[in-house]
Amino acid sequence: MATRCLYLDGVEGMKTLQCTTVMVNCRLKEPSHAPSPAAVPAVVYDVVLGSTVMYPQGGGQPSDNGILTISTNPPLVFNVTDVRSESGVVHHYGQFAAATADPLPEAGTPVEVSVDPRRRALNSALHSAGHLLDSCMRRIGCNLFPTKGYHFPPSPYVEYEGQIPAELKETIVQRLQEAVTDAIARNEPVAIRPVAPSDLQSICDAGLFAHGNPYASLPEVRVVTLAGAACPCGGTHVTHVGDLKQVCPPWPFGGGTQGDMVVIEKVKAKGKNIRVSYALPTFAA
Repeated sequence: MATRCLYLDGVEGMKTLQCTTVMVNCRLKEPSHAPSPAAVPAVVYDVVLGSTVMYPQGGGQPSDNGILTISTNPPLVFNVTDVRSESGVVHHYGQFAAATADPLPEAGTPVEVSVDPRRRALNSALHSAGHLLDSCMRRIGCNLFPTKGYHFPPSPYVEYEGQIPAELKETIVQRLQEAVTDAIARNEPVAIRPVAPSDLQSICDAGLFAHGNPYASLPEVRVVTLAGAACPCGGTHVTHVGDLKQVCPPWPFGGGTQGDMVVIEKVKAKGKNIRVSYALPTFAA
C-alpha cells in the first residue's frame, strides 16, 4: 500500500511539519553491504507508516529527519535519520531512543510524526533557490534548460544543457546575481497545482520536454511555479521567493534578520553543459 505523502498537498501541505498516522510495518533494515569483521554494525530499523509529512530523498533534495512518537505502553521514541521512497512506499530509517524495542510496534499502532524544522527549512530553501536560477537564467537571455539539480549543502548547483552565449560570458555571474536579487525583492508567492500530463507543455517551457515527456503515463503531475518559471517537481519549497532572505530557520515559523540572499558563486563549463554553483549564506548558521 502506497504511503500518503502529506507534503504534496499544495503549499499548506509543505508547511505542515507534524501529523498523526498509524504504523504499517516496523522491521530491521536489511544491510546494504556486509560490514567488515572489525566493525560493529549499527542496528537500523525500517518504519512504514500510513501517511507522513517527511520528505524522502529524491529530485536532488536531501531527505527530512525527525522523530516518531509511537503510542505503545510505554511510548517509544524513534529517531529518523533517513527517508527513502520505493514504489510509492516511504521508508523511515533510524533507531529507537531506548536501548531496545521488544516487541516491535504492531501494525495499527498510532504514531505522531514530527519533522526537524531547521533541516526542512534549509532543504526547502536550497531547492527553491535552484528553481529561482532556472527563472533568472531565462530573464537574462540564457535560454538553456536544466538537466540536473543538486540541492545538497554545502555545494548546491544546477546544470544546464548547452553553452553560455558569447555575449554573456564575461558578465553572466553579475547579471544572474542581479536577476536573483531582484526576484527575491519582488517576493512573489510560490504556486503549486496538479496538472494533466497533456497540459504540461502549455504551462511549462516546452524546452523542458525536448527529449520527451517522462510524465505522459501519470494521471496528474505536481507543478511548482516559482518566479514565473513552472516545472514538474515533487520537492518542498519556500512559500514566497522573499523567504530566501531569512537568516535563521526554522522557516516559516519565526523570523530572522535580513542579509545576503542567494549568492551565485560561479558558472563553469561541464562537458557539453554548464554548471551554476550557488550558496545560501543566510542559512549557514
